[in-house]
Amino acid sequence: LDEGVEFLEPEGGGWFRRSAARQQEMDRGLPARAFSSRGLRDWVRIEHQRAAGRYRHTLAAVRAYRGEYRVVVPARLAEAGEWTLEVHYAGQVGATPAKGSWKIGIEGASAREQLSWKLEFGDPGWYPVETLELTEGDVRVSIEAEEKTRTLFFDALRWRRTEVPRGGGDAGE
Repeated sequence: LDEGVEFLEPEGGGWFRRSAARQQEMDRGLPARAFSSRGLRDWVRIEHQRAAGRYRHTLAAVRAYRGEYRVVVPARLAEAGEWTLEVHYAGQVGATPAKGSWKIGIEGASAREQLSWKLEFGDPGWYPVETLELTEGDVRVSIEAEEKTRTLFFDALRWRRTEVPRGGGDAGE
């Protein structure tokens, strides 16, 4: 998971949860452990062979059906233009399918959008969410589970240019 990605959860959790977290192996601020949909009361990092990492293949998960948990991902757009937000789906985790819907907030680079996005994944890979005309600059994307989504899995997202900039070539990710 990239620098600057924030995993937000409700305040508190009690002494036992804080004490238990200190005893676990931590991986970029999240406990690293094998996946089990039971007891996912806090964000954890789990290994997944199809996750989008460059060096390691991990994703984050939390039992999030109450909408209290969010992931916030910052990015810097190098130039103005038409950009498409895409999310990466690594594939099913254990017996828990990635289904439901997300609330996605996009702020910055001249955007202020609130989207509801239904998870309709097939094969592992990148899936488009929304295409927007954006200015150069910083942008933050927040993702949270909508009401009936029980588990929130987050692997990766990226911004891709959808128009060719003047002079040809690709503006990059």
